[in-house]
Amino acid sequence: MTDIMQNQEIESETLAMSEASQESIETTEAVAPVQSETETLVTMPSEPTSKVVETKEPNTIVRTHGITKKYGQKTVVDSVSMHIREGDIYGFIGSNGAGKTTFIRCLMGLVHPTAGEYEILGCSSRSKEIHQKRQQIGAIVEVPALMHNLTAYRCLKAHAMLYYKKIDDAKIKELLALVGLQNTGNKKVRDFSLGMRQRMAIAQALVGDPKVLILDEPTNGMDPQGIIEMRHFLHMLRDTKGLTILVSSHILGELQLLANRFGIIDNGKLVDEFDASSFAGVSGATITLQFEGEHLQKAKDLLATSLSEGEYTVKDGQITLPEKDFAKTNKWLVIADIEYSFAAKSSKGLEDYFMDKIGKKQEQK
Repeated sequence: MTDIMQNQEIESETLAMSEASQESIETTEAVAPVQSETETLVTMPSEPTSKVVETKEPNTIVRTHGITKKYGQKTVVDSVSMHIREGDIYGFIGSNGAGKTTFIRCLMGLVHPTAGEYEILGCSSRSKEIHQKRQQIGAIVEVPALMHNLTAYRCLKAHAMLYYKKIDDAKIKELLALVGLQNTGNKKVRDFSLGMRQRMAIAQALVGDPKVLILDEPTNGMDPQGIIEMRHFLHMLRDTKGLTILVSSHILGELQLLANRFGIIDNGKLVDEFDASSFAGVSGATITLQFEGEHLQKAKDLLATSLSEGEYTVKDGQITLPEKDFAKTNKWLVIADIEYSFAAKSSKGLEDYFMDKIGKKQEQK
């Protein structure tokens, strides 16, 4: 009898929410509804604006070509072409106001691009099936839309009943365990920490078993422990559920630990896109070698004939060269019987690289 009464109470709360809505919004399986400008995304059909002629990359499940969004004379997203591969945790980097959220809204069909086209799971935005493909994406933008007066269990059940009509108890318990909220008991969502509320929102986004998860600034306002827990949680989702994840953030030190692929956006333009595995090369990692006595001059003479001018620097008995040139340089030094007393590696972090790219771009304006 208690379960029947609770279900009736949830249905009443759900009905009240539905009647309060001023307009009917068609929702997807994996994305929670938008109740305000800052709440969780809901997907809507998108009208195509241009034709893509670019060849698809293998295993690319989210791909855009020249996505542009203008509001009046202001260009917020400027010809962005992005490639997200299956299994990626893609770090979408940009300052506040760089265009990250607007780009995500274009992907989810919340706003129509002024120009450009995109593909989701192999389906073009020109296709009538694009709405069905969006049902395989879960997304959270900025402040999650949660039912704060309910417990985690009842919040997730009410969400499912409102947007998916039916969900069994086993599924609810499975999702709560997945996000680490299975032991919250009668604690209301309003009393959750920020990290717990973010995980609650992710549980809602996972109800439809999506293949792609899009998170806009998921660690905003979190303390260091919450940020670390979110990182481990997202790695777990990728590794155990096979999810592909797009994470937008301006907390670059943490993003470097989280993602395996990155895209940098500035003033609406995608400035760069690269893999973590190649980051040492693009970020300017260097090796510094310390030479003593005559070995320094011998090394300088050797490199003068082996590397191009500007590829290395000499200062205070030390020679610094790109990490990519170290293996061959070390071989030359061994053959020439030139010794160095120590070697030290130095590499720029993601923050340094981001500032270098943004700085160079601003200088070109």
